[in-house]
Amino acid sequence: MAPYHFTDLIGIRMRHTYTSLLTAQWIAPEVLSKQLDHARASFTMDFYRTVFNSERNSMTLEFTPKVS
Repeated sequence: MAPYHFTDLIGIRMRHTYTSLLTAQWIAPEVLSKQLDHARASFTMDFYRTVFNSERNSMTLEFTPKVS
């Protein structure tokens, strides 16, 4: 595998950020995979999907002990 040049890494990070932000907005994986020219939506989600803290926090249940 050939080493990446700095400008390649900037492009890769921008692509990753773009895809992560759109998946956080619940854009269909099939739409994203077509935009990124991937053969399968599963590859797009496996490679690019990031779970943001806001998503993690929204799925967390808060249990408050009931004091008598």
